[in-house]
Amino acid sequence: MRLNLQNRFLLPTLGLVILGTVILTFVSYDRSKQAIEQAAKEQMALVLGATRNNIDATLNVFKTLISGWTDETLFQAAAQAPPDSQSAASASLQMADLVKKYPYFERLNIANKEGVIVTSTNPKLITVNINDRVYFKEGMQGKVNISDVIVSKATNKPVAMVSAPLKEDGKVVGVLSGAINLGNFEKAYLDPVKMGKGGYLFMVDAKEGVALTHPDKSMIFKLKLNEHDFGRRILAEKAGNINYTFNGENKIAAFASLKEIKCILIVNAAVDELLAAAQRIKWINLALSASMVLIVGLVIFLLARSTTKPIGRAVDSLLECAEQVGSASTQVAAASQQLAVGSSQQAASLEETSASLEELSSMAQGNSDNASQANILMTDTGRIVDRANTSMAALTESMREISQASGETAKIVKTIDEIAFQTNLLALNAAVEAARAGEAGAGFAVVADEVRNLAMRAAEAAKNTAELIEGTVTKVKGGSELVDQTSQAFSQAAASAGKAKDLVAEIAAASHEQALGVGQINKAIIEMDRVVQRNAANSEQSAGASQELNSQAEMMKGLVGDLVSVVGSVNQKNGFRRKKPVQEQPLPLLLEK
Repeated sequence: MRLNLQNRFLLPTLGLVILGTVILTFVSYDRSKQAIEQAAKEQMALVLGATRNNIDATLNVFKTLISGWTDETLFQAAAQAPPDSQSAASASLQMADLVKKYPYFERLNIANKEGVIVTSTNPKLITVNINDRVYFKEGMQGKVNISDVIVSKATNKPVAMVSAPLKEDGKVVGVLSGAINLGNFEKAYLDPVKMGKGGYLFMVDAKEGVALTHPDKSMIFKLKLNEHDFGRRILAEKAGNINYTFNGENKIAAFASLKEIKCILIVNAAVDELLAAAQRIKWINLALSASMVLIVGLVIFLLARSTTKPIGRAVDSLLECAEQVGSASTQVAAASQQLAVGSSQQAASLEETSASLEELSSMAQGNSDNASQANILMTDTGRIVDRANTSMAALTESMREISQASGETAKIVKTIDEIAFQTNLLALNAAVEAARAGEAGAGFAVVADEVRNLAMRAAEAAKNTAELIEGTVTKVKGGSELVDQTSQAFSQAAASAGKAKDLVAEIAAASHEQALGVGQINKAIIEMDRVVQRNAANSEQSAGASQELNSQAEMMKGLVGDLVSVVGSVNQKNGFRRKKPVQEQPLPLLLEK
């Protein structure tokens, strides 16, 4: 969340003030709490010390009294007399007077050296044997002592027994003991102590932490500290301070051990009650802190408001200028982008045209080169056709001569055939004549027969040769006709080749002129493309500059918006709304050669 200038002054300052006051309040509360707890602990220690001293002093007095009373000869005599003796009765009356005079004593007893109570202010105890009690054994050993707290056999209440030896001529003849009712100590020394409304002082034994006195009488002998963590700590430390929770209530306690009896005094108080004053101080401090925060916030609000109004008016003016600059730069950027796009498209078209013209120029140049080559080839072809035409004429003449020679050869063969026919006739006649001559003409007949055969074979060969020559003559005539036709075709081809040569020469000249023209057009297109490329580049730079100007304007509006969010604009009717910047259109890449 963006904060305006007013809130930037107001909120951190209020935050610091609130933080400071809260810290001060809780530090004050914590210090007050610690001070109150320390004062309570010190007060508990004083109360505990005074109570312990009073109880120990009282117990010492009781020891002194018991020790002094053992000098009474009546008590010494009663310890050696039977329970129903006059000495025992007299001693009982005197002890009753002492109990009335010193009400802390629940009763007084005199036991003989066997441990049998011979007289007592409580008649029920007469003849009870107490030789198992520690205080009796200590007395028989000549010691004055106070026993641990025990349960009275007569009243079932906690008592402490003070005992001293009864001596006659330096020998222990019995024990005088007095039962001190702890209830009297509770009324005299413990009940008057109050720590607030719920705090109190009570006594437990030092072994198991059994409650010997307690404001709640049902807790006596039932509450045992060794069953609780805090109680075990009290029994272990014997003296000190402790914070603990009992029955869901937070408490603070001080404790100390008595010197004369094995008991611990514990004084406690409810923490919530002790800290009530600290709680009141905390809430008072919080109320004062809230008032201070309201006052400081109001002062800062008024000061910040008076400071931000002029800045807000300046911000509104700056915002209006930024809007105008942004609008103008947006229009310029859009126009520049369109111009750049058009120039780029035109440059691309010219580039394509230039490429096509270059290809056409290349093709025209190729055609010109091919036409030149064709012209050269046609010239060569004309010369070859002329030579072929001359050769065909010579061939035609040769064919005529061959045909004439074949005719002459046919005549010769015909002559040979006629000679063979005549020879055959002569041979036949010779054979006839030989036959007529008989045996004399037998040899001649054979020769004539062989001549006839030779004549027939010569005639057959002449016939075959004539047929071959005739066929050859026929083919030679056909060949002569073909040669004549070929010669005529070659003559026509030569004429056509001449004409083609002339046409190819004209095409070659025209192609050369066309290649020169296309080259000039290509140069012009290339120059035009360069100009369009420069225009497109300039348009792109112009568009980039316009976009940069628009970006700067948008940045300016953004800064104004930040300033508005800081100080808050006073012109709320127009408000400030940051416009989206004009989206930059990607420009086509300029084609490069």
